[in-house]
This record gives sequence, C-alpha cells and structure tokens, in this order.
Amino acid sequence: FDVSEIMKYLNMAADNGNSIALFNLGDIYWNGKLGITVNKEKAKSYFELSASKNNPKAIEFLEKINSKI
Repeated sequence: FDVSEIMKYLNMAADNGNSIALFNLGDIYWNGKLGITVNKEKAKSYFELSASKNNPKAIEFLEKINSKI
C-alpha cells in the first residue's frame, strides 16, 4: 500500500471535518503507525478535533490519557 496516498485521503477527509479520519490521524501519529514518526502533540490535536465532532472513541481516548496526567 502507498502510505502517501493513505495520508492524502485521510487528510482530505479530516479537512472536511470527518471525525473518523481525524481519529485515525490521531492514532497514526500517537502510535507511529504506517512508518509515520510519533508526534503526541499533533496526535492529541487530531483527537481533540475528533472529540469536538462527538466521536466517542476520541472522547474516550482523551479521557484515558488526561486521567494519567
């Protein structure tokens, strides 16, 4: 698979406010998936945007990581 194509379409969907794409981008950056360098700050911003669109997975994930601080 072509990582650049995956990221291109995820970013297009995220730019259009798709909460699932936002969550998936957060997951990719949080865990360093697809060979992408881990970037927790960037990941958290994607999770926050996804949560602001009422994505339950993003809300749950943010609650989980914020409770560890």
